[in-house]
Amino acid sequence: MEASSETTRIESASLMALLDYLPVAVYRVTLDGKLLLANHPMLELLRTCHADEESPMGQYLLDLPIVDEQTLSEVVTTTGEIREIEHAWPITNGQPRRLRHSARLVTAPTGAPLYIEGVIEDVTEHWQTITALRSSEERYRSLVEHSPIGIVLIDDAARI
Repeated sequence: MEASSETTRIESASLMALLDYLPVAVYRVTLDGKLLLANHPMLELLRTCHADEESPMGQYLLDLPIVDEQTLSEVVTTTGEIREIEHAWPITNGQPRRLRHSARLVTAPTGAPLYIEGVIEDVTEHWQTITALRSSEERYRSLVEHSPIGIVLIDDAARI
């Protein structure tokens, strides 16, 4: 029995090391939102909100501006999951982050709800790039549409 326990401990440590290596925040919370497990990126994300807290473990997710009560309730009571919900998240330094959040309800074989697992990806840079591209396209379109002279684009082979 001790060998099995040691193997389980090693596998658990190996899995946590893998989770810490991921570039996304991974968490597990109770049905009422108490934080049970969080990888390193999740802890860092939480610290950006509550820099005064030593450890966010054991806190309630609803006390942190990551998940609102409606979203958590939706996971537990209706669909059993949320997929890629994006929202802005204000953090302590004043620079909002754009986060993409997915979560699912984990149930026992009997169907009884156990806890919620989720993944949060910081998509701020991607979102800023898309926003800047749209703005650039709008400026270019406006230039072409309102130019008093004709504009023609040609490629390297002098084709229109």
